[in-house]
Amino acid sequence: NTRATQEATVEVQGKISPYNLLIVEGISQTTDRSGEFDLQFPLPDDDTLQVKVITPLGIMQRYELVVP
Repeated sequence: NTRATQEATVEVQGKISPYNLLIVEGISQTTDRSGEFDLQFPLPDDDTLQVKVITPLGIMQRYELVVP
């Protein structure tokens, strides 16, 4: 889920496998023990966040999250 806030930031919430690595806008992020996360980022100029999820085997999935 993505949502723009009044301070020109974006809140990103979700859940991945706790064994996977979450990278948002090129920066590794921390999840809780169950893989859940609730993060805030500055609103990108193009209203799109670049997200990668990488498994322990090195398989990578890329996402482009468009901010409504």
